[in-house]
Amino acid sequence: GKAALQTACQLERGEYLACCLCHWTKAYIQDWKKLPLHQQNHAISHIEDKELVAEIKLHLQSLGKYIDALDIVHYLNDSIVLNCHGFKKLVSIRTAQRWLQKLAYQWKKKKRGQYFDGHECDNVIHYCQNVFLPA
Repeated sequence: GKAALQTACQLERGEYLACCLCHWTKAYIQDWKKLPLHQQNHAISHIEDKELVAEIKLHLQSLGKYIDALDIVHYLNDSIVLNCHGFKKLVSIRTAQRWLQKLAYQWKKKKRGQYFDGHECDNVIHYCQNVFLPA
């Protein structure tokens, strides 16, 4: 009906989804204990490939402390890597961002200030306590 079509439009989908929504709604009304399931063939994501994950992590580690999704895009869009892992099309920046989240990487801004990385190292503490401001 009209509500199903509006919902499909909100989801930027077509009339097929609207028909499915009508069918699912009618099935639910007839038997509210049994929810209808939509059968859809989902492709398995490349990020499920442990070998690919290991290669991506190794590549990101080689880049240093700060990485971003574009680093994955550049690495995976190399023709050798694409062919090796069976990619049919180039990897988008959004896909790379999702993969970083799935790999448990976190988005952080670089801290700025007087002390950055290393002010708690043993040699710095020794210098501060014994040379710069001896107690």
